[in-house]
Amino acid sequence: MEQARLQMDTNFFGPVKIIQAVLPSMREQKSGSIVNMSSVSSIDPFAGGSLYSASKYALEGRLID
Repeated sequence: MEQARLQMDTNFFGPVKIIQAVLPSMREQKSGSIVNMSSVSSIDPFAGGSLYSASKYALEGRLID
């Protein structure tokens, strides 16, 4: 569980907190861009990397047709 928390804190909650911190100024300026770096393993996981892949998919999260 500790490893899962660390992965999610780093790869998901970290970016979420940063986005929440910059959004007010971006709204005030009425401009800005946010670029999240993900990983191909979010949609094509590798053996032994399930926690990493899950944390990256949480950031990217999309429906795949």
